[in-house]
Amino acid sequence: MSGKLSKALHKLTHDTALYELKRLYSYDKKSVLSYHDTLYLNIIEAHPNKYTSSQIADLLKITRPSVTEKINQLCKKGYILRTQSETDKRVFYLSINPDSPKDYETTARYEEEMEREVLAKFGEEKVDIFCEMIEFLSDLMFEDFREENENE
Repeated sequence: MSGKLSKALHKLTHDTALYELKRLYSYDKKSVLSYHDTLYLNIIEAHPNKYTSSQIADLLKITRPSVTEKINQLCKKGYILRTQSETDKRVFYLSINPDSPKDYETTARYEEEMEREVLAKFGEEKVDIFCEMIEFLSDLMFEDFREENENE
């Protein structure tokens, strides 16, 4: 296979970054989101009500005040909601505001279109295998991430 998967993953990462930047600078001229904003929104959207600002700071190994400032900005812009923990009133979990400004929905529509095209080309069975592979890769990445945090 000689690095075929590595090359494909590198291309996917490259093309995803280009897509995000192009979308921000071309398609969403009225958007008030920066590239970093969209990355934070992607983290929160993938796991609603899982992370707090402090947990994101710890995961990213950056200062808590810088994450809190970014989250406060996104809350003020209407993109993020904070939900208070039922067990610890000092803790607030983050989620995407369902009433967020519509410029963020561009990505969701694009992802739905991509899903339809991939299903049409490869069929349900191959897509299921691909999803399993993505989950496996994601677990591998976070395994490395957890090991880094444990070693500190």
